[in-house]
Amino acid sequence: MGEKSTWISTPEGEWAHKGTGVAGARGDASRRQRHSSRRRGVRKFVHAALVGEQADATAAAVRMAIQAQSRATVITDLFEAAQRFISERWQLGEATTDDEYRVSRTIAAAMSALPRFEGPRVQRPSKALLVTIAPEEHDLGLELVADAMQDDAWSVELWRSVDPTDLTDGSWWLDFDLLGVSSTYRSDRLGTQLKAVVRSWKAAGKPVLVGGLSFRRFPTLAEEVGADAIAPDARSAVVMAGRLLHERHRWSIHRSAKAI
Repeated sequence: MGEKSTWISTPEGEWAHKGTGVAGARGDASRRQRHSSRRRGVRKFVHAALVGEQADATAAAVRMAIQAQSRATVITDLFEAAQRFISERWQLGEATTDDEYRVSRTIAAAMSALPRFEGPRVQRPSKALLVTIAPEEHDLGLELVADAMQDDAWSVELWRSVDPTDLTDGSWWLDFDLLGVSSTYRSDRLGTQLKAVVRSWKAAGKPVLVGGLSFRRFPTLAEEVGADAIAPDARSAVVMAGRLLHERHRWSIHRSAKAI
């Protein structure tokens, strides 16, 4: 008889094929082992950050990058995971604001030491504008996304604490293919501002990708403001940005064909 199979969501949020026989069981065990190893790595990184062992934290990140031949993997599986870990500890009253700053500083220093890997070569890189909306001050996550996108041959600009009116007014003349917005805190005012920004950029034929803590805590927020997609981490941001760009090109070709 044939082996039954199904699809499951892994702890990393990805979809994997699962067999119900011996092969499937081995696959499950392997995935659990990898996930457990990643969690241990994240805890060790956070511990090194909290006790001031920057050299150890940086060395661990560099080793991971070399093994994976990818900075995006380190950004998602180590840096962003470390941010989530210390944030959860803070919410439980087990970490302080100073602890969060220590982890952020350690991540920034380790990021600057990561080796760069030759990515795909393109004649004209796609351009992305990544922003935080005033008075947002948390931008480390946005920097990590920018680095991951640059490794994927994007040309990226970072605008911090931007007046949303500037984004709305500039949607037609700003020379970017995609807008990415990161937000940590949710408010009615921000929701109204984001709706106007998204509406103007989509009217100009430019997709909007959103992410950050507020969108993770409130999954319906992205739909409420009209964003084209939401990215929970740097790896998925790269994937979603590529898909949105592809859809934009298809739409442009379709529109040109109709005009002819």
